[in-house]
Amino acid sequence: MNTLIKPFTQLRLRRPGMHMLKSDMTLQLSISSLITILLVVLGTTITWYTYENQKRDTLKSTGEIFERSAMQTSQNIATLMGPVETFINLSTQLEMVGTIYRERRLELLPYFVQALRNTPWLANVAVGYTNGDFLVVWALRGNEKLMKQTSAPADAAYLVKIIERNPGEPPVEKYLYYDKDINFLSKNDGFQSGYDPRTRPWYQQAMASDFRIRTAPYRFVSTGQTGITVAHRLPEGRGVVAADLIMDSLADTLKHHKLTDNTRVVIFDENGTVLAYTDK
Repeated sequence: MNTLIKPFTQLRLRRPGMHMLKSDMTLQLSISSLITILLVVLGTTITWYTYENQKRDTLKSTGEIFERSAMQTSQNIATLMGPVETFINLSTQLEMVGTIYRERRLELLPYFVQALRNTPWLANVAVGYTNGDFLVVWALRGNEKLMKQTSAPADAAYLVKIIERNPGEPPVEKYLYYDKDINFLSKNDGFQSGYDPRTRPWYQQAMASDFRIRTAPYRFVSTGQTGITVAHRLPEGRGVVAADLIMDSLADTLKHHKLTDNTRVVIFDENGTVLAYTDK
């Protein structure tokens, strides 16, 4: 009997030891770490999703702004070019523009000056004739370089350059200066530029076309400025009437149509070469 009871009396209840407590704490820490990691991952995912949505919306809005800006700029350029192209078209219908009578060509001065007044971005209006004669009216507008090159008086507002050619004789070239009211100021016939409109691309392109042409931007021989020429052949091929637009003047005009206060206008050609820009 004692023998049977002895094993039971020797049994002892086991109480929780330190290793069990450590296991419980480890499990709690693991669960807490897992929850923390899940929260971090969830927060990062939400942040990334929000950022991507904001970025997509921003890019979409920016694209819409640039698209609207490009459309508006194209419309503005068309608006600026419209009066010039209309003037060229009308000029081809005026018999006086293509007259062979040299003494009557200056009668065009008020007509040309009015076009220059109405179109501030228009630099000059010219007529090149098949015999090499040339008439051009410049709006000086304080262009110091042009005024210096042509020895224009300080109060000159318009410059008329006339070149006349006669067979077997050197060309006669003279500059006439007028004030803002088209009053004659003085004349200078001491220039010999050798300029011949028939050798210029705008003249050749217009003579080869039945329609009005517009050149690609190029550097003007007379001033070194970059611009474009709109031109049209005269009836019966008697010559070409043309008008020059300066890129800087066009950019200055476009800046008044800018989309925001921080908009900068840059005009460049198809090769990405900057032709003109506004710094404000």
